[in-house]
Amino acid sequence: LAWVSGNVAVALWLRGQKPKISRQDVIYEERWQSGRSFRSLLSRFGGARNCLNIMFLKDQLIIKPHFPFDLFGAKILGLEQAIPYHAVISCNVENFFFGLKQVVLTFRNESGQQEKIAFTARDPQKVQSLCRQRE
Repeated sequence: LAWVSGNVAVALWLRGQKPKISRQDVIYEERWQSGRSFRSLLSRFGGARNCLNIMFLKDQLIIKPHFPFDLFGAKILGLEQAIPYHAVISCNVENFFFGLKQVVLTFRNESGQQEKIAFTARDPQKVQSLCRQRE
């Protein structure tokens, strides 16, 4: 119980450290989507189900879980990302599950390492075109 309470307290404190995003800065948004990071074996098989928010801003792409899902290890699992457009290597739409499509985004993180994240979108072609316009 103490570990869970401590984890929630730290997550809430870190949540307060994040910059606020104005609705005017959002060019396009996909809410309540699913996704997974390819950062580790756990994140490949785990992931987020219907709790990711994908936002295209003027200068970056933000992927993050909605509250309260952001309290439970999203950063560690690679599901909380602020990706400058210049760091995007590729953005592809792939078949995922029984005809469903997913967007697979490859990018360089802050330390210069290549990472990959996949997520669903209501309009995957639009997400792909937005990524490619800003590459």
